[in-house]
Amino acid sequence: SIAPLLYHISPGSTGSRTLYHAACQAGFPSVHHKSFCISSNRGIDSVSENVVEGVRAHFEVLRWYQIADECCSLWSKGKVSSLDVDLNGGEKVDGSEHIQLP
Repeated sequence: SIAPLLYHISPGSTGSRTLYHAACQAGFPSVHHKSFCISSNRGIDSVSENVVEGVRAHFEVLRWYQIADECCSLWSKGKVSSLDVDLNGGEKVDGSEHIQLP
């Protein structure tokens, strides 16, 4: 497919979900938060590599957003006194224990 990959980015109250569903119904590969449609068939066999890579990149950005959101939440609750947050399994560094985020 040479169709573009459509990203529907919004806080969730702007009609982007409706636009996402309309784009999917029209056959355009689309991504909205944790939902995506990339093919009228199951699987990725008939989907261009660029679209598949775009969906993967979207979910990687979403994962980092969730990590940052959790970190900010812990920070605002006073559960983190510095930004020494470990993203690699909660290993101890310099004798101090780091918080592990998803």
